[in-house]
Amino acid sequence: MAAPTRAPASAPATAMASPEDLLSFAQTLQAAQASGLPLSRFLSEAAAQMEPSPAADWAGRLADGLARGRAPADVLAGLTGLDEVLVALLGIPGGFGLQECLTAYVRQLVAYARLGEHLRTALFHPFLVACLAVANVALINLHLLPAMSAGFAAQRLPLPFMVRAWFVADPSTWPLSIPLPALVVAVAVSLTLLLWVTPPRDYPATLIGRILQLPRFAWHEEKGRLLGTLALFLQAGRPLPEAMQWTARHGGARLFLADLRQTALRLEKGEPAADVLWDSEMLGPIAAEVGQGGDTAQLVGRLDSLARAHLGMANGLLGRLETVGQAAGLLLVGGLVLLLCLAFFQPYFAFTGQTAVTP
Repeated sequence: MAAPTRAPASAPATAMASPEDLLSFAQTLQAAQASGLPLSRFLSEAAAQMEPSPAADWAGRLADGLARGRAPADVLAGLTGLDEVLVALLGIPGGFGLQECLTAYVRQLVAYARLGEHLRTALFHPFLVACLAVANVALINLHLLPAMSAGFAAQRLPLPFMVRAWFVADPSTWPLSIPLPALVVAVAVSLTLLLWVTPPRDYPATLIGRILQLPRFAWHEEKGRLLGTLALFLQAGRPLPEAMQWTARHGGARLFLADLRQTALRLEKGEPAADVLWDSEMLGPIAAEVGQGGDTAQLVGRLDSLARAHLGMANGLLGRLETVGQAAGLLLVGGLVLLLCLAFFQPYFAFTGQTAVTP
């Protein structure tokens, strides 16, 4: 069994760079391995030819550090914004020769980047509808409803109920006119914060996220991502307990953090692996393979299959979420149009009814 290796220090706690930058950097490292040139030389030349970007900066700083004789793990730990999983993989002794691990990392990165974009796309349609609804409410309050109010005032008639319910710009209609416009604005603000301010990993904890059942999506997404990360560390040659600890530390575990750490601790104490894994919420499906003494390649393949299965489930949930989002957007539009139509036509019926001349 490989000797335990101290997990590389995590990169400084800063916002992680975009998946595109991470993908570019990982592919540059792959090309460096395939070139046969000294790593520092290839990275230095590649950084000089790349467009200014975090990936070019990482490549240049890594090349400079390696040329100065610094340990790769120390250089990587100082690169801000770099994914912790990639830092940990490359910090393993001999990690820069793990071509297959880099390929698997790139595949996983692309898959989960697409999943994140799919999530944002699913939420964008309701966001757009809510913003248009706010614009409509503002428009009728600035132009249409004041004209209606002036017309009714000239005839010394009271404003119809639906006009007063939407005419929030007129303080005399308060508090009746506050709930409907406030609801429209609240939905738009909540979706704006969700899409443009809230980190994607925090979506399920928000009110809208719970309404849209994002916790189920998060469960499958995190489980698939962590299983894929665990496979990467095993493929890099780490023993199972150590790979689990590294996955818990670097993989962004939240829902399964305690499970991973407790299971790894029990394995390190020498408890039977199959029994320990059967008790794990995350790793129960691989208990049979471990109990039968399968080799690492088989275990990595099984973990990859499970990761892809959970990725597929997460994508399926997003497909349903997108459908629900479109339906909710249509219902919001339909409800808003209905209420605005009532606001438009009720004054006409009220005005004609109250001004009709009896023969």
